[in-house]
Amino acid sequence: MIKRFQSGEPEVFNTLVLHYNQAIFGLCFKFLHSSEDANDCAQESFIKAYKGLSKFNLQSRFSTWLYRITVNTCLNRLGSVSRKKEVAIDESQNIAGSTKEHPDTIIENKHIQKHIKLCMEKLLEEHKAVVVLRDVEGLSYEDVAQVLGKTLGTVKSRLARARGKLRVCLEGVL
Repeated sequence: MIKRFQSGEPEVFNTLVLHYNQAIFGLCFKFLHSSEDANDCAQESFIKAYKGLSKFNLQSRFSTWLYRITVNTCLNRLGSVSRKKEVAIDESQNIAGSTKEHPDTIIENKHIQKHIKLCMEKLLEEHKAVVVLRDVEGLSYEDVAQVLGKTLGTVKSRLARARGKLRVCLEGVL
């Protein structure tokens, strides 16, 4: 599809958007914790990908390249936004899952989820990025390094620091 796009068939980009839309929106939401902001950021990421796809050299996977664009877009948005608004927990992301659970369990799970989000928000952007990509999205260390443009050692050390900070922050909650 990428070769077709580069050969003058821009309409094939729609297929790529349909294929990656949920993953990119989900990644944006994990950084921004707002459906509206995540949607805007995902759209911006796809626009950047569309504009840059003619220069894509096929040396890496398209998904890795798209994730890199998305992570950078999210980090830019986080860095440039000086707002201090409270972000409500999105009920659609409720880890409680089933309505058949006991109400105490649902409340406890919401409490845990809120603490995890608060702890994630306290992380430095560079630490949050590695946690989201490795532990939430499940990318390999090598893919995380490629997405972030960092060495494997840097990714591993940032992940270790981030996990340590999360462990301390979540102590007593989990």
